[in-house]
Amino acid sequence: AAALLALPAAAAGEAYAQESDRIALLAGPGEYERGDAFFVFGRLAQVDDGSYLVIQAFNPQGNICRIQQIAPLSGGQFLSEAIPLTGRACGVPGEYDVRLFYGDDRASVSFTLSPVLREAPSDSSVLEAARSIARERIDSLSGGAGGRAAPAPSPYDARLAAPGLTVRDAAEIYADAWAALDADGEAIYAVDASFRPAVESVLSVTSGLVAAGDLSATVASEIDAGAYEAAFYYALGDTAAAVSLLSDALVSVQNVDPVKVESAKPRTYAELEQSVQNLMTKTSATLSGEVKEELALIFARGTAPLHADELDEMLDMLTKMRFLDIASRRNSTLYSIVQDQWAPLGESLAMRPDMASLLSSHEEVDDLHRAALMLRDLDGVGRFMGTHGLPPPAPGAAPAPPPAGIDRGALVEIVRPEWDRLARSMETASTVGDILASERRAAEMKSVIEISGRITKVVEIARENGAGSDMVAGWEDLLKRARAAGSVRDMLPIVSEFDASLAELRERRSPVESLRFDYESMLARAEMQADHDNTAKIRTALRILDSAAALERGNPSASRIDRIEVLLAWASESAPTIRAELEAYSDDAYDLRAGDILRRAKSIEDLLDVSMRGNRFAPGFADFASSIESRLEDARNMVIAGELDAADAAVRALFDEWQTVSGAYAEDPPGAGESGHSIEGLKRADIRKRLGALAEAASNFYSADFAPHAAEYERLRDAAYEAADYGNFVDAEERVAELGAFLEERLASTDPRIIYEIDYDGGHDTWVLSGHLDKSSPLREKIAVTVYRGDASVHSGLRFTDTREGAFYTQWRAPAEPGLYVVMLEWSGSSASRLLYVADEPSFEYSPADADASDVAREFSELESFAERFGSAGAMARVEPIMSDIRAALESGGAGRAAGKLAELRAAIDRYLPERSRAAVIDAQYASGQLVVSGAVLKTLDVSEDLFVDVYDQAGSRVHEIALRDSASGHFSEAAAVALPPGIYVVELHYHDLSTTDFFIVGRR
Repeated sequence: AAALLALPAAAAGEAYAQESDRIALLAGPGEYERGDAFFVFGRLAQVDDGSYLVIQAFNPQGNICRIQQIAPLSGGQFLSEAIPLTGRACGVPGEYDVRLFYGDDRASVSFTLSPVLREAPSDSSVLEAARSIARERIDSLSGGAGGRAAPAPSPYDARLAAPGLTVRDAAEIYADAWAALDADGEAIYAVDASFRPAVESVLSVTSGLVAAGDLSATVASEIDAGAYEAAFYYALGDTAAAVSLLSDALVSVQNVDPVKVESAKPRTYAELEQSVQNLMTKTSATLSGEVKEELALIFARGTAPLHADELDEMLDMLTKMRFLDIASRRNSTLYSIVQDQWAPLGESLAMRPDMASLLSSHEEVDDLHRAALMLRDLDGVGRFMGTHGLPPPAPGAAPAPPPAGIDRGALVEIVRPEWDRLARSMETASTVGDILASERRAAEMKSVIEISGRITKVVEIARENGAGSDMVAGWEDLLKRARAAGSVRDMLPIVSEFDASLAELRERRSPVESLRFDYESMLARAEMQADHDNTAKIRTALRILDSAAALERGNPSASRIDRIEVLLAWASESAPTIRAELEAYSDDAYDLRAGDILRRAKSIEDLLDVSMRGNRFAPGFADFASSIESRLEDARNMVIAGELDAADAAVRALFDEWQTVSGAYAEDPPGAGESGHSIEGLKRADIRKRLGALAEAASNFYSADFAPHAAEYERLRDAAYEAADYGNFVDAEERVAELGAFLEERLASTDPRIIYEIDYDGGHDTWVLSGHLDKSSPLREKIAVTVYRGDASVHSGLRFTDTREGAFYTQWRAPAEPGLYVVMLEWSGSSASRLLYVADEPSFEYSPADADASDVAREFSELESFAERFGSAGAMARVEPIMSDIRAALESGGAGRAAGKLAELRAAIDRYLPERSRAAVIDAQYASGQLVVSGAVLKTLDVSEDLFVDVYDQAGSRVHEIALRDSASGHFSEAAAVALPPGIYVVELHYHDLSTTDFFIVGRR
């Protein structure tokens, strides 16, 4: 089976581009024009229930042009929507990459879009082409191609010559002629090869379903007609219309032949092992000793997966056997037949010598179980009927309460004739088979008794929640018909109609998980807008969805299922209304929120004025106040521009900053130093404090075991300090955690006689210690454990004894602050340490502005390392002033100023850092995905030689390499297709022992 990426009909040749044999893709290397459309069609080797095929199309800039999610047919066929190659995302000239994902399988194809714009044909030319295509199809089918005689007179000729013919009329004529005249099935070969497999798949699936009796010939012909018309539009050049029609045909096929759903997922090995243990230990006398020994052997050998079916069957059988044990204790003549047959069978099963003989009676147990369930239902019917017929109410049991909606006496009179007949058949029953012969009648009677209460309940729930009037009216009509019914036969259609209405309700509503996503996303918006009414509705809907999820895990009654379906339907219908109300942000609501933001901005300004009285001469406070006022003005301008979300976030961030910095001035005015406190300075000081604590711990507990890791420790520590110095607090937090984890793993001391692990449960402030000692004596021995803080002070300690085998496990409660702890275990003259890093939550919340500053700092760090690696000392002097300005801006919190300097730094690197040589020169140019390298080398011999060029990105990674040969005179030129993201790059030419470089910049598009 082949999958097809349709390209223009003019494309020549075929090529496969794929990464997985399970998704085969046929691709044409032709070139599209802007305004064309492409689609993907194909077949999967295996279809997994619940899995979707994801298609992603990337344009030449690396941006996603289109994403689609497709449900394949049961046979593996799939068809995407047509994607028009126009617009800003899908109309960019260049090479496109189309990737397909299905589970763990991957596949991809590519094509090229030229900058030429496809001219749209005129209406008259399209109509003339449609007439010509239909004419060719009629002629080829009626005798022009195969020698068959055309019907006389031909109705298709007359229809084609009729005045007022449209393209749609020509498509119908084309399809009708194909369906009526293609007796040999050869017409498919006239369809263009790039579209034929897609049409052929629909026709083959429908013919197979008709042959299997799963699809009527009438429905199949309607689906086939859609495929024929799709072939017509593809021949006409309208790919979008062709794909749309063929997609509709495939959806129709999918509705007829959906992917078969497995009843249950295969159980894991752990679940199977647990099942074996349950069977071995929790079945009392149900299983014989021989069967339990067989199960024990399966468990010991670990071969449970080989017996998965038998284990499932045995669990099912034992569940039913337990129910039969309960039923056998009931004091009721109705159960006597089941009890009489179950007693000897149960005794026999408890003596079976192996699993096979036990499972051989599964069918017999199934029949008894079905009969017992049926009799339990009849118990309920009997209690409802009172003393009318069998069975009588159980001793002490009150009659069942009548269902609402119909008078109890009236319903008893309706059911009594059928109940009397059923009671007589039960009185004359002598075998389980006689009981099961009335299973359907018993189920119908139970449904008839329940239906009135079910309908009444759903009407009440629907009215309480404001469900649609049409829905409620339909159920009320069913309730009226139930009240007017005269027999069970009259009630049964009402039961069927009610169940069908609930099934339709279920199909129309959105899936539970989709509803949950919608309501959770709306909840945040409703709370933000202080919309209390909709917030209450959303919370109610979420509770309903939680109840629905809980029902799926249980065994709910019919009435509970009815109730939850009505509530889910209400949630599905209400979601669009609530969303529309939340999105319809009125002028009053806008003014209310805007006023709140402006008032909070004014409050911050007033707080600054008050604080200035006491802190006017504090170092840096005036600059801090000026900075806050400037950003408050920016927030007010956002309100004027209507950007309330951004303004609200900015004002909240400014208030948090004011609280933090003003608190620092209040607590420690002298600590402000010459420049004063700032939010960046406080964040930097906090990170340096934690790094200092880690450095102190490393110094206090440094050992010979740590010596090989000291260089890596220093690199991690310096990277963390550098990130903090440059204002890259997001990365600095990560590097602090990374450094703590590194010390936790490397700083420990070991002893070959001691193995142990230590953990800390922060939720319960509990330390957990477990391990093993390599001991020769069977006597219990004393163990001492001491926990040290990073500054070498004792945090806690413990003394305990091990077991005779040397194993130990203990725990103790001792709250721990964040930091690095050393746990020293001492035993019999030996000692070993383990480290535990209790991570700290960041002291500050990091805003999008911090993330932007981190991006700027990361890029500067890359450019700084890049310049130092590829620039000489003299050249670096030309770019160092720019790098100094960027460092100063980053250290003072001016990420915006630093970002503006990065382009200047790249330009300086490109200008001053290339290595020049009189013996060799290289030039690099990059445009539209093409890297062109050219130059010359000075030679003493006119002989062509090998040259090597390496391409490095600004992170210092080699991203491409080129091997080439120069001419006899030393000139060379080479072009390579390589996709490079924005940044600065260097090409390095190697010629004998000489190397020279050139830089180039890939800009952002």
